[in-house]
Amino acid sequence: MFFSVFSALLDALLLRAQLDESTFSDESRTFDLPDGLVQFRMNLVELLVDICQLLQPATFVQKLFFSGWFSTNVAIPWKEVEIKLFALNVVSDVVLQGGQTFDFSVVMQLVTVLSSWPSDDLKGFMCIVYRSVADVIGSYSKLISTLETNARPLLLFLAAGISEPLSSNACASALRKLCEDASAVMYEPSNLDIFMWIGEALEKKCLPLEDEEEVVTAISQVLGYVSNKELQNNLLSKLLSSSYDAIGKLVSFFLQYLVYYYGSVLIFPFGVVASSCINWVVQNSSMIHRSKLLALKSLNQEIGCKGANKKSCDFF
Repeated sequence: MFFSVFSALLDALLLRAQLDESTFSDESRTFDLPDGLVQFRMNLVELLVDICQLLQPATFVQKLFFSGWFSTNVAIPWKEVEIKLFALNVVSDVVLQGGQTFDFSVVMQLVTVLSSWPSDDLKGFMCIVYRSVADVIGSYSKLISTLETNARPLLLFLAAGISEPLSSNACASALRKLCEDASAVMYEPSNLDIFMWIGEALEKKCLPLEDEEEVVTAISQVLGYVSNKELQNNLLSKLLSSSYDAIGKLVSFFLQYLVYYYGSVLIFPFGVVASSCINWVVQNSSMIHRSKLLALKSLNQEIGCKGANKKSCDFF
């Protein structure tokens, strides 16, 4: 009895939380959900979590997805897809904590469908759907790490979404989470070219700093995982190559500063000098693109003050 009641309640809530038809037809690239609907959905979060716990995660997820979405004879009900992705996203902690798995191929099919669309067609409500898929990928990154999933479609999907204002934050965050949680899936040598393509393209994008940090953190994690040091250095050089002249001038100036005031740079451990040099470049450069500075900061975290005493590190 209780199962049928909560099951019906879930269906009613999801129907009520869908976008209305008049707003659905908006095809502008600046489109976003109405404030009233956003607030209504925020109020639903705790209730959806409670229903998921009462129905059990496996049953809850089963009610959300079915293969009929991808029937060749029926148009995909995108409004239904979007609200169910929202529900799947908000209950991710409950699903993962319960050790539940589900057929992630449904999400991968959405990735395939949306990736096949021309970028000009991804506007209006479809940008929201794109963002919702990215949110789910990020929320279930730990689950993806346990699956035998080809990461390349996911990477290409997220890379394309980073370029769109409405989906850039969700895609950048999902990329970083995948690199943290699904290392076995992400760190395939065949995927390195995609990461480098994403990194090199950052200079041409005007992303919020938060999104750039997410992307560069993901790329830095990938580069840090490369065991072949020669390959690692080549990839890092490729990423920073466009800023070499500016970086070189700043490093030279910093080293001259040390020599002028202390007579030599050799009185400090190499790790301290390298780390401090990178910090100084990051703080004083207006000539280098933000993404390159973020890459330097990530590199600095790898160098740190290894082998240096605390007093020397504190000095810098």
